Formats: sequence, C-alpha cells, structure tokens
Amino acid sequence: MAGRCMRFAACAVLLLLAWTWGAAQDDLRAQYGAANLAAAQAVDQAMTLLPTDLHAALQAADAAAKADPACAAALYYRGLAEEGLGNIEESLTALQRGITLDTRGSAVGLDCALRLGSIYSRLKQFDDAHRWYTRAVLRDPGDTWHRQANAYAGLATMFAARGEYGSASVCAYLAAQADPEAADEQADRYAEKAVNSERARVLYTPHIPFTPAKRGGAATLTHLDIKTTDGPVYQVVADPAGRFVVAVAAEKPLLYTLKFR
Repeated sequence: MAGRCMRFAACAVLLLLAWTWGAAQDDLRAQYGAANLAAAQAVDQAMTLLPTDLHAALQAADAAAKADPACAAALYYRGLAEEGLGNIEESLTALQRGITLDTRGSAVGLDCALRLGSIYSRLKQFDDAHRWYTRAVLRDPGDTWHRQANAYAGLATMFAARGEYGSASVCAYLAAQADPEAADEQADRYAEKAVNSERARVLYTPHIPFTPAKRGGAATLTHLDIKTTDGPVYQVVADPAGRFVVAVAAEKPLLYTLKFR
C-alpha cells in the first residue's frame, strides 16, 4: 500500500512538473510574441547575450527571425545588436521592420520607435527623430506600456539639441507628468533658455504642399455676396476634394467655410 502511494505521489509530481514546464514555454512565447518555442528561446538568448557579446546576440536574433519571420522582438534585438556593432543602416532597417511586424500593438513596437528616435537624434537627423518619437507617443496614447515618459524625454533632448528650448521645456514637463517619479528640473532649465517669442511644438506634423485637384468637367462660377461685419473677403480657397470653399476675411483673422449641398 505504501509503495502504491509513493508511486502515485511520484506520478503526481512528474505531471505537475510537466504542466509547469509547458506553462513556462507558453509564457515565453507570449512574452516575445513568437509563433514557436524555438523563436522564443532564441529571442530570450539574444536579450541575455546583448550586453556582453554583440556578435552572439546578433546570431541569436537572426536564428529567432529564421524560426519565426513574423517575430517583431527578433528584429528589435537584431537592431540593438547591429547598432552596438556600428552597423547603423542595418540597425535602422531592422527596427523599422520590427514596427511593421508588431501588429499586436505591443511594447516591442514602441521600443523600436523609441530606439529609432534615439539613433536619428544622435545622427542629428532631427526631423526623422521627431517623426519616430511622435509615432511612439501616438502608438500608445493611453500609456498602457508606460513608454510615454521615455518618448517625451526623447523629444525634449532632441529639441534641446536643435536649440528649440521652449519645445524642449514643454516635452520635459510632459515626460515628468507621465512619470510622477521623474524630476522636472530639466524642464525648468530648458525654460530659462527659451526665447520669449518661440512657439513651442511637441508632435511631428508633416508639411503637405497644397495641390489643386483637377476638375472633372466645365465649371460655372456664380457671384456670391458674403455679408459680414468683419470686413470684405479678400481670398477664397477651394477644397481639392470639392467639398467646400474657405473664404478669408481681409481685416480680421477669420475663416468662413462655405459647404456645398
């Protein structure tokens, strides 16, 4: 009887260990967003090797990408390894590919965007840095992954490097707001250097040149008398999509939108 109990207990322990091991492997796959265990283990190895052996970390990241070509984490660690080895173009390519693969909206895509912002800022390609930091902010507006402070801090550093201290100050305050434990003394120092007339900005907004749309046929112009107490209208600009016309007042900074019905 005692022997049966011991065998039963041993079997129970083995089953528990097997279940625990299986759960751990599932957790590893979920942690790195990998489709299979081989890719997840390779990513984990790349992360472990990265601080001490960049070449081995790169090999592990490549193995992960080979095992699961859609694994964003593999591209992230490949990008970090390539950056550490001085292969900047390869690093940028890997990190951008990592963002594309991160269809889950996980922290990996955010980390790729933040790293791209840091690299471009260091290269003094500030417009590109601005664009990637902005993408990091907009990718997780609710700050689920707690990267907003890093993104705003990166923007602050980038603006300071450009000499735009008003913008740097605003971004530094936003970083401190996103992370209550962060100090905002840097924001105060940036504010002291800001020019009074400087207009602060935060997120990247691309300049899109206005291109008039081609008409599908002949148009008939009808006289329109705009009655306003704000002075005469001196300019009328048509929407390229043909949805409305914007009339600009001459004497005051006002816009009138005339919608078509």
